[in-house]
Amino acid sequence: MSTAWRGDPARATRLDNAERVASSIPDNALKATGLREIAQAAAAADDPGRAARLFGDAEQAAASITDERTKARTLAAIATTVAST
Repeated sequence: MSTAWRGDPARATRLDNAERVASSIPDNALKATGLREIAQAAAAADDPGRAARLFGDAEQAAASITDERTKARTLAAIATTVAST
């Protein structure tokens, strides 16, 4: 559990659960999208370390996408989200 969530253990548990579920998604495009959204939530909750790690995980999942058009769209969405957080 991240230290940024100490004041709200239930929220921390939900984020942990969401991360675990997203990480287990076999489709890399869906996995990348889920991890990107969770990273955005972590950034909004003032947990920049976790957000950075999750954005990296999302980028890694996106890099594994075999369809080049889907890969490009997914990586662009991650970059846009990182730039706006």
